[in-house]
Amino acid sequence: MRLGYVLLLVLAAMVPAACSKGDSGALRVGIEAKYPPFESLNADGAFEGFDIDLARELGTSLGRTVEFQDMDWDSLIPSLQADRIDVICSGMSWTEERTRLVDFTKPYAQAPMKVLVNIDLAKDVTVASQLDDPSVTFAVQRGTTGATKAKAAFLKAQFKEFGTENEAATEVGTARCHAFVYDVMSVEKYAKQYPKTTRVLPGSLGTEDYCMAVKLGSPLRAQIDEFVAEARKPGGAVPRLMEQWLPGAVEKSAPR
Repeated sequence: MRLGYVLLLVLAAMVPAACSKGDSGALRVGIEAKYPPFESLNADGAFEGFDIDLARELGTSLGRTVEFQDMDWDSLIPSLQADRIDVICSGMSWTEERTRLVDFTKPYAQAPMKVLVNIDLAKDVTVASQLDDPSVTFAVQRGTTGATKAKAAFLKAQFKEFGTENEAATEVGTARCHAFVYDVMSVEKYAKQYPKTTRVLPGSLGTEDYCMAVKLGSPLRAQIDEFVAEARKPGGAVPRLMEQWLPGAVEKSAPR
């Protein structure tokens, strides 16, 4: 899934691993550039956002130039496995299933998962558990942890899958689906986009750890872990970029 508005720096101790710097060649970074303010295209056609700048900071740390490769979300891991990219830096959540496909770096942030509902279709819903009903349809983005969490939490509900989060959320905003599950920032963003037709349910479906991902067995993992350990410190790249791209983001415990 993605980074949320309430981003939490991971405070667990991380032991830096020894690694070499200055590897030759550009660092090929896979992204899905449809998620402002984390990764998107600006009016000039250039990539911008939190993840973009974080990847550039990583490249500087490793002494390598950075080359971004924009693709569909569900193409990121296959591209990594096929050596078409070196690292995914696109707000990807750690999951047990994905650990069989990629190596995750140490997490650099966390965020709670929330539920957006259509006011008319879910007018009597006050808690998320009421959505576990065969008459309820969820709109989800294919291949995301939002889809996984929704399907695990609402076994009786129906699901419609979409290629992008915007398509899925729009289904709720336009009353074609009852609910949408995603990180808190996205859910709040769409609640503001559709203020007359949607609302955010209280509580959460748990908290996500956000990491970069590399190919299984890649030595790049240790290098990125060392970078993340420095980047998350006060004054480091993570808090500095949060302030730039997410002014007012709060670092506090999220519901688990």
